[in-house]
Amino acid sequence: MKDLSSISGCKWGIVIENTTVLLPAEMAMPFEFKAGQKVELAYELLQNTATICQAGKPVKIHKIAEIPVIPECKALFTWASVPNPTAADVISNKVAFTNKSTGNLKECIWYFGDETKSTELNPVHEYAKPGEYKVCLVIYTAEGCKSEYCTTIKAGYVTQPVILSGKGYVKDISSIAGCKWALIMDNTILLPVQMAVNFEFKAGQNVEFAYELLASTVTACQSGKPVKIHKIVEIPVSSACKAYFSATNALWSDPAMMKKMAFANQSTGEIKNCKWSFGDGTTSTELRPVHEYPAFGEYKVCLYIETATGCTSEYCAVVKVSNGTEPVPCAFDLVIKPKDQPANTFLFYALSKQEIKTWKWSFGDGQLSDAQNPSHTYEKPGVYEVKCTITTSTGCTVTKSVRFTVQSPALPQCPGAFSLLLFNPSGTTAVCNGKAVVTLMDENIKPYKDVKYFWSHGATGDTVKNLCPNKQYVVQAVIADRCQKSASFSFLTAPVMKIEKASGTYIFSVISPEEDLIYRWEFGDGKVAYGASVENSFDKEGNYDVKLTAISGDNSSTSEQKVAVILGTTSLDDMAVRDIQIYPNPVRERVWIDFNKPVSGTVDIDVIDMKGRIALIRNLNLNGQHYVELDTQSLKDGIYFLRVNHNDQILTGLKFLKQK
Repeated sequence: MKDLSSISGCKWGIVIENTTVLLPAEMAMPFEFKAGQKVELAYELLQNTATICQAGKPVKIHKIAEIPVIPECKALFTWASVPNPTAADVISNKVAFTNKSTGNLKECIWYFGDETKSTELNPVHEYAKPGEYKVCLVIYTAEGCKSEYCTTIKAGYVTQPVILSGKGYVKDISSIAGCKWALIMDNTILLPVQMAVNFEFKAGQNVEFAYELLASTVTACQSGKPVKIHKIVEIPVSSACKAYFSATNALWSDPAMMKKMAFANQSTGEIKNCKWSFGDGTTSTELRPVHEYPAFGEYKVCLYIETATGCTSEYCAVVKVSNGTEPVPCAFDLVIKPKDQPANTFLFYALSKQEIKTWKWSFGDGQLSDAQNPSHTYEKPGVYEVKCTITTSTGCTVTKSVRFTVQSPALPQCPGAFSLLLFNPSGTTAVCNGKAVVTLMDENIKPYKDVKYFWSHGATGDTVKNLCPNKQYVVQAVIADRCQKSASFSFLTAPVMKIEKASGTYIFSVISPEEDLIYRWEFGDGKVAYGASVENSFDKEGNYDVKLTAISGDNSSTSEQKVAVILGTTSLDDMAVRDIQIYPNPVRERVWIDFNKPVSGTVDIDVIDMKGRIALIRNLNLNGQHYVELDTQSLKDGIYFLRVNHNDQILTGLKFLKQK
């Protein structure tokens, strides 16, 4: 149950498993709603019932009951040998235990395997001699829950370090007290306080390395995790380039705009210059142009690029400019995701651009379902053909099937966790060069032996390459006759939005929408919409935080942008520097210049470097827009100044920092 009273005309909402919001407009039985309740319900969609609240679908509740939350507990602990303070390379017989149990602990009893015990929360126990010992922890909670966990530990042995691999770049953090160099890996900061090899760090280097986490190492720098580097090499930056683009006119909801094609430049390399030939006798040098064609039809479009290293490339493709009257295809995608419990249980999703009315699932083992997102458990290993037949709101019926492999019998879940290192695809969404490295770790953060790894796209082994953005992958680890564990992931890229204004209505569009993604818009005024292109009319002036979320199964990625809504326009002649804002700052790939109100007129924007040279020029015609966007990918790192020219008026004093 979710309290929606902050949204105009709304009160209660029921958020079901697939994030759909139901509005209880009619009740066949009395029920007292409370925020946060877990409920089980039977309901009927009210297709023709009007409601002031626009946050979900109105329903009639036929049956509803609260699901009681039963307090649970689970005993769990980790252990680590304590180093001998007189000899760094020798391990003493002391073992430190860390209680990781869940629940409202009232009492815990440790059995150390040498006929001794303790009731401390996190004891340090010294054994009489080296050896292997079976240690058990029994816990009791205030609610009366009891749980026990046992495992074998080693005392008095030198343990081998866990060597991990990574890829990232070098960053100079000497401006922070006690710090010097850092390795940035998937937004994680590693501090190389020990080195097993000689290596000269330089800011901005792309590096690949093997490292060991130093949990007990103390360092004056508190900005990251201290590590010992066992191996590190610089990854040379390729000077190669390849021109490529995609185009769409499916961003617009207004039929009058369907002749406008939005081109997404997906070329690789540090682009310095580019030239578009649109096939109708016109050209452009913009990085990502929007071009309006004189008529519907097919046009041969060519893109020529030149990089900062002198590499050149050309790509041509036929672009179809359609009027949007073709029916939306009935095609859909099947997504299969594992569940932690019980073993060999999976969730099934059907994703379509159209609204789906009915589902008919066949799981390949004789079992059927007509649920929207069913959960199914396989009793035996094997290859199963999963089929789904959907019927959409337009009456279209289509069937799709996939061959799905269940790798092992219903083994219990392996304790511990995955070490899943993801190397995101570099370049653009058209490049499938992602990489994943997986290791199944036990509860003591040590790799299991004799593990077999199976990936949902057919690969085996602990490493897979050529993974694509915005696609879901599942990896299953199996220890024969012992246990198994599954995990899923995707390289979901942050969606890029485009905002235009026409006749007082704002048009929100996704640049280069993916086929199998769901897009959710939150406009900051309480309204929500779904789709790759939507419209919204703001009732009041003000600044609104517009949020765009790309959704694929349980994965999501969000981007935000501010929109200043003023119900009139002003001339650039009335602008002053204090009215203009630049964000983000520092900037990576693009910068927005916000005039703080809708403006009209022609403006020249010059980007000038520290030596007074013009690095970028843009000539724009503003017609009720409150901001403009500049692509800064071609700029080198450094400080830049902005000069805004309109008629005889020149606005200066604006600057930003370009930083990778």
